[in-house]
Amino acid sequence: MSATNTPNKARNILLTGPSRGIGRATALGLAARGHQLALMGRPSAELDQLAETIRSGGGAPVVVTADVRDETAVKSAIGEAIEELGHVDVLINNAGMGRYAPFEELGADEWEHVMAVNVTGVATVIRSMLPHMRAASNGHIINVGSIRSTETAATCSAYAASKFALDALTKTLRLELDGTGVVVSQICPGGVLTEFGGIDPTTKPQSWLQPEAIAEAVAMIIEFRGLGLVRDLTIVPEPLRS
Repeated sequence: MSATNTPNKARNILLTGPSRGIGRATALGLAARGHQLALMGRPSAELDQLAETIRSGGGAPVVVTADVRDETAVKSAIGEAIEELGHVDVLINNAGMGRYAPFEELGADEWEHVMAVNVTGVATVIRSMLPHMRAASNGHIINVGSIRSTETAATCSAYAASKFALDALTKTLRLELDGTGVVVSQICPGGVLTEFGGIDPTTKPQSWLQPEAIAEAVAMIIEFRGLGLVRDLTIVPEPLRS
């Protein structure tokens, strides 16, 4: 067991899409557990405020800016994160978007936007990080998928298709990276009470998961390595008692 993979040892983690929702909860949760973070997102007041909140709690996050659709910016941001942290042990691909409408009402540009962020953007980040992890013969890639990668629903055509594709990418990478020291996990949440998709969380079923629950599960996936590997984890709200 290498020191990097020792359970409960602090890791250097690059997290995409940290500014709100699951990403923000994950950033705060991991920082509170003593992990060192590089936060990668588009420039925003929310990203700045998150970094300041972590600093006020004693953390020292590295902030790098990039849109995952911009390969040049992604490579630059990852290079900066590696330079600041020294190395990156864990990559969490959380950046994503949702667009919910009947398929016939989705314009081609909307479809392409969802795919560009949720699939191509993730692939771009992984492609840019893999040489670093391969050189270290160690790394942990965690893709934030969705229950919609296995159970779709009406109005979810673009989002579900993107998450089905992410699931295939995750499982293919797992096979291709076998024996390299780089491992790949995926977490697939069910309904979560965030503003994801531009939907007010107060209008969603209040039995849905809190983003902090997903953050706890992500931390478990990271810290469990060294004892074993969590490959795929699906988390859904508990059924309501009658």
